[in-house]
Amino acid sequence: MSKENKLYTFTIPELKVFRQEVKSVKSKQELLMLIDETICQKEYVATQSLNARFPVDWFNIDRDYIELLHRNGIDNLQQLREIPEENLYQLTGMTKGGYSQISWARDFFDMTPLESLTPEQRTRKNIVKEIVKHANECSKKHPNI
Repeated sequence: MSKENKLYTFTIPELKVFRQEVKSVKSKQELLMLIDETICQKEYVATQSLNARFPVDWFNIDRDYIELLHRNGIDNLQQLREIPEENLYQLTGMTKGGYSQISWARDFFDMTPLESLTPEQRTRKNIVKEIVKHANECSKKHPNI
């Protein structure tokens, strides 16, 4: 097989999934519709920030506080970051402990520093440096967490 074959750029697992999808459709038209739909979904996701793609369910805070966020219509980090930190106490059901954990998670999981890196700067070394710097800043701001 020639390396100039466009399929050669896919991984073996990706090719196996693609092969299975091709086998499962009834027509070429159905396959094209499936591919187009998938492209549209992926293009939409790519337009969202990393924070918008980070569900609050991934926070390592008490489950009660995650549920508090959901009850207040906050499902991802972007929605939480849109609320000024001083307004977090206005969320229904907010407690001092909730504020402490939620404000820490709001800062700690913020992906904005990574998004500010240009594609050329996004080397593994630079990403690790940025994450460590960000974690240290959060540790200083939230020393009791």
